[in-house]
Amino acid sequence: MITLPTRDLCLPSHIEGAQATIENAAPQLVEMLQQIDPDHPWLSKGVHSAKTCNNVFRILEILGISIDSNNAKLLGFAAYNHDLGRIVQALKDAGQKFSPEMMTLKEHGEYTAQLLREWGVDMLFGTDCWKVLEYLFVHHADPKMPAIPDNPSELQIWKHDMLRVLRVADKFATMVNRTDYYLTPEGIAGQNPLMEKECEKVGRFYLDEAGYINEEALDAFSKRQPFARYLCETYEAYMVNYLAWIFEIDIPEILKSIFKSGFVHKITGYLIAREVPDNQINLVYNEVIDYLQNMGVDTSV
Repeated sequence: MITLPTRDLCLPSHIEGAQATIENAAPQLVEMLQQIDPDHPWLSKGVHSAKTCNNVFRILEILGISIDSNNAKLLGFAAYNHDLGRIVQALKDAGQKFSPEMMTLKEHGEYTAQLLREWGVDMLFGTDCWKVLEYLFVHHADPKMPAIPDNPSELQIWKHDMLRVLRVADKFATMVNRTDYYLTPEGIAGQNPLMEKECEKVGRFYLDEAGYINEEALDAFSKRQPFARYLCETYEAYMVNYLAWIFEIDIPEILKSIFKSGFVHKITGYLIAREVPDNQINLVYNEVIDYLQNMGVDTSV
């Protein structure tokens, strides 16, 4: 069961002030990236963030949680700004220098939280509220949903539940709106540089289409758990990694929408077109369909 905090973590004026601060400061970063690479894929992140924000409110409505509460608006604020750190990441990759604190960080969620600290956004919220926001930004893109501690505090429960909603909203937006792009030659070429740092861990920089899914990635998928990109040796395995996101989503209405969008069949159709071995395709397809059916999704349509 997902719940939002029982007391307001902030007021609408706090959110409005924070968003105004961001909208005043962020264009400078965007302009810097435009000058370096006017076609960089992360320059369109605003569209994804807006869809993620909309999905947050859709999920809350499905769960029977009021979208008019201050805490729902706070979660929408987090969703709308969750990927600001992508611009920092792109600029760092291009050699741009930032503060010493920013230069020690490695993940885009961490960049987002640090960026807002440097802009003074953290000071516009109370201590508990900022702790929640920081947790959402830092962990929204973790390979796996962080486990909730034993005997959690009230604040830890709130952080955990709000993160669950944000992660589902984020994945939902990508699955429904970006899959077609990822399966085009342009999308494959665009994704490869973005995976460079992950693949550097195992000495690979570009994932070629190779007509198979490596065993390490396939084994992780068969356990129905998201897995790190660096386990992927081929682009086909990377797409299976992407498909594995579905196992983290446990809201039947959202799973129904994802399945209806054609997401599953687009990925498996890609694997068939790439002549991935039938036994690998069957394993992937059957695991997903079994999961969806167990979650109450009608997969016959």
